[in-house]
Parts: sequence; structure tokens; C-alpha cells
Amino acid sequence: MMSPFIPLFSLRQLNGFQNARYVDPYAGGNGNSVRFTAIVDHHPTMQVRAVENLFCAGEKVGMMVGHTEAMLTGTLAGYNAALFAEGKEGLVLPQTTACGAFIAFCERELSRTEGRNFRYTFSGAIFWDYMLNNGLYSTNRRQISERIAAAGLSGIFSAV
Repeated sequence: MMSPFIPLFSLRQLNGFQNARYVDPYAGGNGNSVRFTAIVDHHPTMQVRAVENLFCAGEKVGMMVGHTEAMLTGTLAGYNAALFAEGKEGLVLPQTTACGAFIAFCERELSRTEGRNFRYTFSGAIFWDYMLNNGLYSTNRRQISERIAAAGLSGIFSAV
């Protein structure tokens, strides 16, 4: 079990950490890792704005929590890094797809100061409601395939 090296009151004395908090509901309030401290300003392609040939993913993209979210942003970052190396434009996933809507939703929320108080995931909370309200959630493979085809994305992340 990991535990914080610095008590919260001491951490808050450091410049930039005045509002730091440990979030770890499983350990009864004892933090076990330092996360969400270095969100990178980036394009929807996952390309870092300040460094032309750098792409980011996972929690560096924002307050995205989970394996699915890391796989989505990591796959998109890698795909776009390869396109960049070939001198091609990066792919921005359209908001007609759950993945594209997720990235755009998180960008909008993180642009608001209060939006940084939440965590974003496909598996519940704020974005779950957004998906349901906008008809983006489905377990029907045919329906998903048709939506991806309509967006012109068939086979983009698949070698099959």
C-alpha cells in the first residue's frame, strides 16, 4: 500500500499546490498517489500545443480516469504521431462518435475552472449522462459499426 510522503497541510504550502487534495475513497481518505498535477494543453488530436512533435495521452490529457480512456487517448495520440511523422494532418474524432464526443466534452469541461473538480469516464458520472442524453451509448455492434462508417472511420484503428 502506498501512502503520501507529504502531509496535505505541508503540500499546500508549496506554490501551485494551495488547493491540492488527496482523492482515494478506497483507503478511507489516505491518498496513495499523486495524480492530475500536470495536465497538458493539447489539440483534439492529442498533439501538445507547446511542442510540435509531442503527443500526450491518459491523465496528461485531462481529468480522464480509467483504462478505456487511456486506451482511447493513447491510440489516438499514437495514430496522429504516425501521421505527423508522414507530414499529414492529424485525425480529430467527430462528436458523432462516443470517443470523439468524450474528448470534446472533456475539453469543454476542463476549460471551465469548476470543470477541473470532476473526473471524466465512460463508465458513469457526468459523461455517462451526456452519452445517454445524446444517443451515443449503444451495445449494438451493428449500430456502432454504422455510426463509425457514417463518420468515415471504418478500419481507422483496426488492422482487421
